[in-house]
Amino acid sequence: MNIRLYPSVVVLSHKIVKEIFSGPVTVEEKIDGSFFSMMVVDDVLYCRSKGQELPVPLTKNHMFFEAVETVISLKNILHPGWIYRCEYVRKPKHNTKLY
Repeated sequence: MNIRLYPSVVVLSHKIVKEIFSGPVTVEEKIDGSFFSMMVVDDVLYCRSKGQELPVPLTKNHMFFEAVETVISLKNILHPGWIYRCEYVRKPKHNTKLY
């Protein structure tokens, strides 16, 4: 199974988002973690980082080990076929910002 990559972000002047401000808009800032996606298809769990599909389960020394273990524990409440996207933060200063 190949989880589709996150689509490209478009600028506000792009024609596909020309109506974005025609109603209420919520602006949020995401945290600066590592991109992580997951999905369940035919009762099989799939995970990926930005750069690669991740085997389930992972070895303990892998950077995404805790993320995959958490997803395994949540598998039964994930909606089949939906792609869940998130940021994984392993430690208080995962990338550039201190949380």
